Amino acid sequence: QPNNFCLPLNLPQLADASITGANLSQATGVTVSLANVTATIKASSTDAQLDLRIQIPSNAGVGTGNLTFQRAYGGNQVLNNAITINSFTVTGVVPNSGAQGTQVNVVISGTCFDATAIIKQVNVSGLGVSVSNVLVVDNHTITCTFDVGGAAPKTARDVTVKLGSPSVVLANAFTVV
Repeated sequence: QPNNFCLPLNLPQLADASITGANLSQATGVTVSLANVTATIKASSTDAQLDLRIQIPSNAGVGTGNLTFQRAYGGNQVLNNAITINSFTVTGVVPNSGAQGTQVNVVISGTCFDATAIIKQVNVSGLGVSVSNVLVVDNHTITCTFDVGGAAPKTARDVTVKLGSPSVVLANAFTVV
């Protein structure tokens, strides 16, 4: 099963993962096919479960990668598509439009939303749209309310999500109608 992790923003992230199977005590080392991501075999591993400590620096490669296990006997063993590293993204705003003079309850989707971030802000570009009630529901979902002013210009707007220090802009994500 793939293990999904988020790209850390400043400090390296340490994550634990386990793989179950047979004859796993033969593994003497492990490499990760994603750039700058390393894994080590933990002492708690057994013949039936391989416990790994994965280090993910902020410059890690993103995407899905393989784990290659060096074995004491025989050739290396590759576990394809075993790890996925995602980056902070915003992929959608629903609904993506709102009429002048209304409040619109919005769901923002993406990846690696950090509910523990001290700063949780959503902004809509241009004049006349304010944002309130920002809530990070989970790693992929933010809810909030867009207050569309009665005189807000009828244009497409960029939506910026800021969680902690990083921010991501989704261009033309919301339109005042």
